[in-house]
Amino acid sequence: MFYFLALSAIIFASGLYGVLTRRTLSGMLPSIYLMLVAAAFNCIVFNSLIRADDSAGYFFGFAIIVTGGVIVAIGRRFDRRQEKLNDAPSVSEASMHTPIEAVSPSSEPMASDV
Repeated sequence: MFYFLALSAIIFASGLYGVLTRRTLSGMLPSIYLMLVAAAFNCIVFNSLIRADDSAGYFFGFAIIVTGGVIVAIGRRFDRRQEKLNDAPSVSEASMHTPIEAVSPSSEPMASDV
C-alpha cells in the first residue's frame, strides 16, 4: 500500500508543480487533472484497504476522473475561443487597411479579364 500512496503523492506533486509554473489556462488544466487523478487513486487505494467488498471508493474515483475530464474539455474549448477572439482584428485595425488592389495592382491578367 505504501507504494501506491507514494505513486499518488508523486502524481499529485507533478500536478501541483504544473499549476504553479503554468501561466495559461490550457497549461493549468491538465495539471489540475493530474491532481484529481491522484485523489481518485487515493480513494481507490483506501477503499481496498478499509472495505474490500464495498465499491464506494471505486465509484468516487470514477466520478472524480470523469468530472475532471469534463472540466478539462470545457476549459480547453473556452481557451481556444478566447484565442480566436484575441487574434481577430479590431474595428480600428480593419478600417486602417486599404484594399489589396489599391496598394499593388496585379500586372497579370485575371481569369475574368480574359
